[in-house]
Amino acid sequence: MAAGEARRRGRGRRVRPARAGAELARRARDRGRRRAARHRALGDAVRRPRARSRARRPRRRLRRHPFPRALAAHPHRQARPGAPRRHTPRRKTGRLTTEPRTIRLRAPDNWHAHFRDGPMLDFLVPVFLDSGWRRRIVAEPNITPPVLTGDRAVWYRDAILERARAHDPATTVDPVMTIQITETTPGATVRDARSKGVGIGKVYPFMVTTHSGNGVQDYDKIYPALEAAQDCGLIVQFHGEHPSDDIEGLNKEAGFTAILDRIRARFPKLKLTMEHITSRAAVDWVKAQGDGVGASVTVHHLFTTVDDVLGYSKASGGLMRVHHGCKPQPKWRDDRAALNEVVLSGHPRFFYGGDDAAHLRRRKEAEGSACGVWNTMAALPLLVDLFDREGQLDRLDPFLSEHGARFYGYDLNAESVTLVEEPWVVPAEVEATGMGDSVVPMCAGETLKWRVRA
Repeated sequence: MAAGEARRRGRGRRVRPARAGAELARRARDRGRRRAARHRALGDAVRRPRARSRARRPRRRLRRHPFPRALAAHPHRQARPGAPRRHTPRRKTGRLTTEPRTIRLRAPDNWHAHFRDGPMLDFLVPVFLDSGWRRRIVAEPNITPPVLTGDRAVWYRDAILERARAHDPATTVDPVMTIQITETTPGATVRDARSKGVGIGKVYPFMVTTHSGNGVQDYDKIYPALEAAQDCGLIVQFHGEHPSDDIEGLNKEAGFTAILDRIRARFPKLKLTMEHITSRAAVDWVKAQGDGVGASVTVHHLFTTVDDVLGYSKASGGLMRVHHGCKPQPKWRDDRAALNEVVLSGHPRFFYGGDDAAHLRRRKEAEGSACGVWNTMAALPLLVDLFDREGQLDRLDPFLSEHGARFYGYDLNAESVTLVEEPWVVPAEVEATGMGDSVVPMCAGETLKWRVRA
């Protein structure tokens, strides 16, 4: 007994066999508590899933070094000379493609544009081509002196083509000829112009827009010219603002529909358009007419209101923006909404006419500011963004290149233009070479989402 007692006392510092199991269990519980505490501190993301049974556990793969190129280049970790190189398969990654979106459109037409003349024409023609306007463009006739006859219309078209071919010998641009119809235009002049390939006559109201000092005050006086236009198939564009001083500026477009009602009643077969419409009243009037009446819509009237011009909108920063001033002026938000609704709906008698109206900076930033928005560079990127944002990209091609062509009696263009989703900044101004001045474009200094691919 004494020997056995001594042996037990000699092992006094050890855990007695009866208590060994409890001690191991306690240590396991402590490890579990510490592990749980770490999980709570670091979050659920670090928790490992419960281990599967050995029978179901998948075969473990060797972990690839996170920086294999650095590992291979490390001087102390080079493979032994002559040792076989182990192949490490490349892991597939979930990286998204970095290729920008592209949109390919039928080459667009512009059924209302101003090329001006002289040095300004030489400056503007390349901008049209580089901005994606490479097919039919209506050359409005209010230059100095104005285009009043078929012969002068042919001269004007040739001048535009000469400048276009100097910029791009392979150009397919097709300037659409017009003549201005005034109170003194005889029917014979209209018929002669039509025989020379002129397809459009333009009517300006008196002193309402640029170079309209020879515009119309008494619309009864143009009836002989309108009768000839009806007989020979000349389409007549109307700048739709009433010339009377009794009708205030923002109401002139709605008031002009009464003049058009009389013309429609007198010449029911005359094909006509109401140009660069700005109001719900004009939209409703055109929609109520038959197939012989259409309307052009600009890009700036789809985006701006009178508050943007006068400095009341948030975008204006409280400042008047003379480079947004044009005639007819943008109207109210409801009017802009009406334009967007009819264009995005795909109505076949509403089509694009940009009214691209460039003026030198000294003529815009002056007392008696010239009217017009130079939207040529920004137009296509803005329109693609608008139709894409509204989920109506399938209706952009018809608006730009189908509705107008069918209305004016042309085949659809076979050419195309591509836009790419690459942000770019519209220049704050563009130097007008040879004129000692510059022109400020629409959206000057702003970043646009889409760019026309050259």
